[in-house]
Formats: sequence, C-alpha cells, structure tokens
Amino acid sequence: MTKWLLEHPAIMVFLCGLALILLSELVDRIFELPFQIKLPKRLLAAISIVLVTTTYFTVFALTAIGFRARGRRLLPDFRKNNPKTYWTEREKTEPTLDYLKRQF
Repeated sequence: MTKWLLEHPAIMVFLCGLALILLSELVDRIFELPFQIKLPKRLLAAISIVLVTTTYFTVFALTAIGFRARGRRLLPDFRKNNPKTYWTEREKTEPTLDYLKRQF
C-alpha cells in the first residue's frame, strides 16, 4: 500500500491533508473550553512570524548548511565552470538613423 501511495503523490497529499483536518477537529472537541479565547491580531501576527522564522532556521538553513558541509550543490556553479552559453557574439553597429528605422 505504501509503495502505491509513493507512486501517487497527489493522493498521498490529499489523504495527509484530510487526516490533519480530522485530527484538528478531534483535538478541538477534546480540548473544548467553556469560553472562547480571542487573541488580538498583533499577538497572532507575532506568533506567525515566530513560527515562520523557526521553520526557516530548522528546515531551510539546516539543509543549506548540510549541503555546504558535504560540498554538494543543487544548481550548477557558473562562477567556476565556463558553461555552454547560448548567447551569440555580434559586431557592434553604429546607431545611425537607418539602423534605428530597421529595428521595427
């Protein structure tokens, strides 16, 4: 079953999302408070900034440090190599009136 799910990532993402929604509903029902807590928008914004920053430093930054420590690159290094270029060398032309009329 897991092999089939790995071959169909869209279905796996859908099932994971459905499981998260059902789990959040279950947690809300279990920990239902007798009164509703309303947090101010500034506090919610601060919490979201903290969560995004934490996610960045725990996922993306550690991945980058790991790749750098192993000496691997995900993209080709254009600074060291002289990669094949698709630009063609052209002679410089004089900006005359006739040349400007032929542009369009």
